[in-house]
Amino acid sequence: APGLTLRLSMGQEAASYDPIRAETTEAETVLIHLYENLLRKTPDTSGGTVLSSGVAKKYDVEENYDGTVTYTFHLREGVKWHDGEPLTAEDFVYAWQRLADPVTNSPSASLLSAVAGYDEVRSSGDASKLQVSAEGELTFVVTLLGKCDWFLEDVCTDPATMPLRQDVVQRLKQKADEANAALPEGEVVNRWWSDPTQLVTNGPYVASAGEETSLTLTENTAYGKKLT
Repeated sequence: APGLTLRLSMGQEAASYDPIRAETTEAETVLIHLYENLLRKTPDTSGGTVLSSGVAKKYDVEENYDGTVTYTFHLREGVKWHDGEPLTAEDFVYAWQRLADPVTNSPSASLLSAVAGYDEVRSSGDASKLQVSAEGELTFVVTLLGKCDWFLEDVCTDPATMPLRQDVVQRLKQKADEANAALPEGEVVNRWWSDPTQLVTNGPYVASAGEETSLTLTENTAYGKKLT
């Protein structure tokens, strides 16, 4: 309701707002409110969780003749980033390739170890070898090395595999690099995610204000208006 505020103590500031570096509870708590993944975990009546649709409205599974398994995620129509730009399957392709890329040195990269091409990416540094693709704006395809019981629940809901806008990451990275260039040689203070209010996100909330000891999230008015 208008004027209603929920205050939450997280104990300490999140160490990073980069989804592929979300190692702490504080970071995950913020990121799952700023971004929405293909699927999400929803509480059930027994105190556990069940999988429900997120950006993906449904998915198909196909077992291939060579033993690999292909998941095809059909994204909802009308999903937008909070700046009004449409969210597409390419945003997932970029995020997953970035996660697997050894250059990013993500502690969560092994989440994608079941995806075909992962080992080749890690050994060659060529992220395009990861077998994820966009077949049109609303179809995200992932090929696994074989059956993987934990893929949907653990990979497709994790903060590390949240979608990202490549143009936003590159723009904010350039801005951070320029700010760091003005510092004493070797000193790096600014990261592309350092100011969460500059992030462009697709979840139910957007970071609207940040202070030294607090972060304010407000409603993302573009969220929830997606078509079926």
